[in-house]
Amino acid sequence: MAEVIGGISANWPDASFSIEVAGPSNGQALVGRPIEIEYEASLPGYLTYLRVSSHGDMTLVRDSDSVSKANGMVQYPVEEPLGNEQVLVLFSNSPLNALFSDFGSSKAVGSNRDSAAAIVNRLEQLKGQNIKFAVRRYRYEVTTPAGGTEYTTRGLAFTVLGGATSATAPDSQSLKCSSSHWVTDRNKGTAVPAHIEFEFDSDQLTPQGKRDLDVWGTVLNTEPRNSRVVLQGNTDAVGTDEYNMRLSARRAEATKQYLQQYFAVAPSRLDTVGMGKENPIMPNDNDANRACNRRVDFIISTPPLPDTRH
Repeated sequence: MAEVIGGISANWPDASFSIEVAGPSNGQALVGRPIEIEYEASLPGYLTYLRVSSHGDMTLVRDSDSVSKANGMVQYPVEEPLGNEQVLVLFSNSPLNALFSDFGSSKAVGSNRDSAAAIVNRLEQLKGQNIKFAVRRYRYEVTTPAGGTEYTTRGLAFTVLGGATSATAPDSQSLKCSSSHWVTDRNKGTAVPAHIEFEFDSDQLTPQGKRDLDVWGTVLNTEPRNSRVVLQGNTDAVGTDEYNMRLSARRAEATKQYLQQYFAVAPSRLDTVGMGKENPIMPNDNDANRACNRRVDFIISTPPLPDTRH
């Protein structure tokens, strides 16, 4: 996908188009807080954006102001999913109406290589119709405000690398399942009881569960690529032992499929197992505690540390 979109080439150097981006801090943008894109050019033109999310979903957006301008500022909304995202800002000498099927200001254009190739090909065709454009790219990581996710990317990365021992997650947000602990053994790996939410009596991830898995996917793509992960599915105590064993296995498998589909984590790095209801982290005495027990634990094995003894 990225290499296809990377094929979009500009043909309007005389526009001297540039952008300044405000909003993200250290390359991280917060959901619900827009990015401000200030632009300037030597000639007037029209703005169109192509957003490519961490899941590969592509959305075209055009400036609602239909008047050509040589400078200005627009706000670009930051939305889910979490993870690494990029925006391509196109500045053209004519409105790129041919990219839109109607008079709307935004259009979802798919999430596969064929969709990306169609955009690249259409822009090449427009060049033959005397349409010129400049391109600027901006990349950032989409995160949530404090309290928005169960963990932060930095907190997870710190622990995956063996920086914590039997302690709650460093840099974690307000954990709802307060008895969850990170247990790290530099030789055996890191056991992280992760509160990845699932619908009741289901292997369907909740929206919050997807947000937390987006953080995990980012970490597994940036930390040691030869680490192995065992995904342990768990349930609450409602239902029979046999039923919960099957349900917990399905939850582990759903987590694996999500990480493979949206973050391309190699299947060889992910193993799954169902633990049923035999491994609670909270008493099964109320709805909130039972929700904490409906989870997937990540057992992460990192490469052994080098022997520095001489």
